[in-house]
Formats: sequence, C-alpha cells, structure tokens
Amino acid sequence: MKKHPEFNEYDVLVFIGGNFGEHDYIFEKSGNITYIKCNYNSIDYTALIALVELYRGNIDEHYFYIHDTCEVGDTFFSKLKSIDVSDVSSIKIYTKSMNIGIYSQTILNKFRDLLISKKQF
Repeated sequence: MKKHPEFNEYDVLVFIGGNFGEHDYIFEKSGNITYIKCNYNSIDYTALIALVELYRGNIDEHYFYIHDTCEVGDTFFSKLKSIDVSDVSSIKIYTKSMNIGIYSQTILNKFRDLLISKKQF
C-alpha cells in the first residue's frame, strides 16, 4: 500500500493487538502513519474497539478498515476517493468481509457496548 503515491494523502491508523503492558494504548507516529499498540487482542475487533474507546468524539470521521494481510491494486486509492460518505453512516457488504469495509465513527459508537464485550485480555 505504501508504494502508491496517493498513500501519503491519508492519515493511516495501524492497530496492533497483544501489547500487554502497563498502558492501555501506546502511540508511535511515523510520517502519516500512527501505530497504536493495544493492551488486548481481540483479533478482527481490536481496531474497532480502539476506535470507540479513543475516537468516539470524532463523529464525522469515516474509516476504511483493511487487514494487514491484504494488498491493494493500482486503482485502490482513486476508487476510495470516489466513494461519497458525506451522508452515510454505514455501507452494507453483501459478502463475507471479515470486518473489511468502511465504518463511520457514528455507527461504531452505536455498537460500542457490543464491541467492548469482544475485548479479550
């Protein structure tokens, strides 16, 4: 993903589960990437849990969630830019997604209790 020129136009959050220590979260910044080490490991829910705990006040934000094992094609960023999320709180995916997709902070906040219940220490 980093090899694409458009990559630097985005703020990228990378959530790393299983960083068990004395702090709930540890932040490290490198360019446009913020690495967030989480003191729990809830597999596909780790990032979503962190978003409701750390960013719940950012109700106008939308996030594209993708797993670290995924690769993107040459047109990924242009397609991502073409999606109008200005008046959307959720976009349904009609196939198995493993949580990959676009999430609004508003919809994540609505499911806060469910997400927090998935938190595994």
